[in-house]
Amino acid sequence: MHTSDTAAAKIAVFQECGIEVAITPSDMADALIRAAKRLGAKLA
Repeated sequence: MHTSDTAAAKIAVFQECGIEVAITPSDMADALIRAAKRLGAKLA
């Protein structure tokens, strides 16, 4: 396995590309809120 194959490396690439990442399942709602704020969207 290459270091680029690790979850941490893949998460880092997503974040560098501006993609919001939920690190854990319990972080999913917060990740959605962060992404919406970044895009200026309102969640109802």
